[in-house]
Amino acid sequence: MTRFRQRIGERGCEWLLQLTIEVGLATKTIQANHLRQVSLDTTVQPKAVAFPTDAGLYLKGLRTVDRKAKRAGLVLRQSDTRLAAQAFLQHGRYAKAKQMKRARRMQKKLKVYLGRVFRDVQRKVAAVHTHHEAFQPVHGEFLIATARAFLREA
Repeated sequence: MTRFRQRIGERGCEWLLQLTIEVGLATKTIQANHLRQVSLDTTVQPKAVAFPTDAGLYLKGLRTVDRKAKRAGLVLRQSDTRLAAQAFLQHGRYAKAKQMKRARRMQKKLKVYLGRVFRDVQRKVAAVHTHHEAFQPVHGEFLIATARAFLREA
C-alpha cells in the first residue's frame, strides 16, 4: 500500500479520497453529516527490520559490487554471489545453534568472497583506466564505495 501511495503521490491520494467520498454520497452509503467529523486510524504495521550484522553487510557489499560492476560493463572473473548467499544462510544457522566458531568461519568466508571480487574490480578498473582516460571519473566513486564496504570493521 505504501508503494502505491508513493507512486500516485499526494495529489493522487487526495483525488482518490475525493472520488471515494463522492461515490459514497451518490450511492447513499454515507450522508453529508457523517463528513463533519473525521476519525483517522494511524495504526502502522511494524516492519521486520534486521540489525546490520557483519555477515549481512559483507553479503550486501558483494551484491552491490557485483551489480555495479555489471552495470559498468566490467566482466568479472567470478562473482561468488551464489556461494556467498549459501555461506550467509549457513552463518545464520550456526549462530542460531550457538556454534559460534563455525559461524565465524562462514563470516570469514563472506569477507574472503567480497575481497576477491573487490580486488578483481580494482584490477579491471585499473586496466580500463590505462586504455580510456574518460573511464576514471565515472568509476572512481564506485571503487571508493567498494573499498568502504570491504574495509568496514565491526
